[in-house]
Amino acid sequence: MAQKVIYSEPTGGLCNRMGALNYAYLFAKEYDCRLVVLWKNNFEAACRFEDVFTGFDDSVKIYNLPYFKKTPKELLKSGRIISFALRGIWHTVLDLYFKYRLKNEIELVYEDETRTRTEADALNHEIMERFALSDKKWCLISSYQCADLTHDYSALKFDVRFEEAVRRLYEQKFGEFATDEAYKTYIRQNVTGVHVRRGDHKYAIANNPIEKFIEKMDAQLAKNPDAYFYLASDGQDVIDIMQEKFPGRVIINEGAELSRKSKSGMENAIIDLLALSKTGRIIGSFGSTFSDMASYIGGIGLEYSNSQGKD
Repeated sequence: MAQKVIYSEPTGGLCNRMGALNYAYLFAKEYDCRLVVLWKNNFEAACRFEDVFTGFDDSVKIYNLPYFKKTPKELLKSGRIISFALRGIWHTVLDLYFKYRLKNEIELVYEDETRTRTEADALNHEIMERFALSDKKWCLISSYQCADLTHDYSALKFDVRFEEAVRRLYEQKFGEFATDEAYKTYIRQNVTGVHVRRGDHKYAIANNPIEKFIEKMDAQLAKNPDAYFYLASDGQDVIDIMQEKFPGRVIINEGAELSRKSKSGMENAIIDLLALSKTGRIIGSFGSTFSDMASYIGGIGLEYSNSQGKD
């Protein structure tokens, strides 16, 4: 029997894509399917796959699909009607090609008021298992949702230069470390990660007031007066407030571009993600997969700013 093929089109931002991609890879390996990744280089993740990842292995085929870097709203506000129309035509052609060419698009379910993320993950895994046991030769998954119940991200690796950038960042603050083990141990024991999501994420903004972060950071300093915080945020106002509130205690990626709509912005997001993952624990934004992903890849505890926490 010919090997089944999974076409994975991860959508959303960096961490949503990581979740969807990682699950597709693990599932393909477990059920002996071939994986083809359709990576959209657009305003949600403005980079090619190879710009940030080292890849999975030679069995996985990667197609980079060029898209517009501005949102439809931004194109219309700038008066670029022709660009907006071209974007619509291009997107429609690609969608028709892949969805009608492949025919079998799998519709995954999402968390909502009736089901939790864990419940949605379990349902999606069942949906994928039915495909594996069917006589269908291929399927297309276009989604920011996944069914990764293991949270094992060891197969999806960032380029080594990002790890090197994170170490330089910490050594600028604490000095050089004699060994890798000394570096990892010191950061884990002395630094708490803080992720404050702002930007256009209305849900995260509404559910994670900055006062809640400050309360938890004050509590951490009460337990350990020598504690430091690695702050990852896409809001300059948040950075200014935290640096004023905790002078000398807040570590940031100095000069980083906060927008994720460029390759540089995406690279800085990865540095923030990895820097958070090196810390001892994370005070994160409820509703943001960025906080979740940092805890998954670091294997560390996560407490949301609104006190909905997990280990």
